Amino acid sequence: MKVFSFTALLLLQKHLVFPFNIFDSNQYQDHEYGRIVHKDKYQEPEEWEKMAITEDINNYRQEIGDETLAMIQTSTITVNVYFHVMHKADGSGNLSDHDIAQQMDVLNEAFSGISKCQTLACSGSSFEHGDTINTPFHFELAEINRIEDNKGFNLDSSESNGLQKSLRKGSCADMYVFTGKSEYLGAAMYASKCPPFNFDLNNPNDQDSILIDHRTVPGGGHVKYDQGKTLVHEVGHWLGLFHTFEGGCSVDGDSVPDTPPEESPAFGCQVGRKSCSNNEIDSVHNFMSYSDDCCMYHFTPGQTERMILQAGYYRGLMPELNETLSPSSSITPSHSSFNARIKDYEDDNLFPSLFDSAENFFQSVMNRLNF
Repeated sequence: MKVFSFTALLLLQKHLVFPFNIFDSNQYQDHEYGRIVHKDKYQEPEEWEKMAITEDINNYRQEIGDETLAMIQTSTITVNVYFHVMHKADGSGNLSDHDIAQQMDVLNEAFSGISKCQTLACSGSSFEHGDTINTPFHFELAEINRIEDNKGFNLDSSESNGLQKSLRKGSCADMYVFTGKSEYLGAAMYASKCPPFNFDLNNPNDQDSILIDHRTVPGGGHVKYDQGKTLVHEVGHWLGLFHTFEGGCSVDGDSVPDTPPEESPAFGCQVGRKSCSNNEIDSVHNFMSYSDDCCMYHFTPGQTERMILQAGYYRGLMPELNETLSPSSSITPSHSSFNARIKDYEDDNLFPSLFDSAENFFQSVMNRLNF
């Protein structure tokens, strides 16, 4: 009997049973305003999803080799960014070119290891600035599109979701950012959910995008979250990162070896927090935490490697060739192991006929896995 791999399910879940707008609520009480504010629109991935991603990026890492991976880290991976500004007829949410330019500066500084983080009087805490990481990612503003639509301005509405899907063009390598009003600070689709079944990266999932509340841009006025770090956090998801508190105090956690496990999200700026029994300090300064903007200033080397691998495999984002990366280096994923696994599924009759219902098919797969 063949060993069942989980990669097919990773693709199935985005087409059959886990729509983009179904997420767990991660929220906190904003005492200054006496209301519930959601940090980001997020669904914790299932274990089989994590296993599928791990399998894919491990295969890709084997394909390119450690030497090429190290070279990629010193190269430049350019991401084209398309901003779609949803605003109301009265001008609410209509970000200016300057607003967007400032947000792009924060994004590039964060991924370049340049931090202007406030270290004194940050949410009642002070801290010493630690090391930062210069990742290979560089973001280029390709287009600004403004849409006046009172209903579309509400990013959480079905009308806005329809607009977002209709505007999604390009490939999995293109980053679409939608701004407007939301009960969440932001939302993003994982890199692994972009490719279709045939892995045609030029035919992305039409919900592959990033959403941010317009008040989270630099100077946008969202209390504690108006320094532009929300977009940095969501781009981390878009490139494949989980939250640092993923999985609680379990060993695997967020699947990154150099981010200590955390029992739960940390809010504010809880310097020195130790939430697990291993006595390691929580990653409250990490961009993938839930800390206030003034507290977050870095990614880790492990997170950088994970973003590089998922960006290459699921999005086709490749570095520019420079003196450190020879043209003969193999950096394009063959997806051969993925295609071989798909053939195994077909041989085992795991894919449905044209007339099978998606629900019955998914249940048969769950039964096969003894869920």
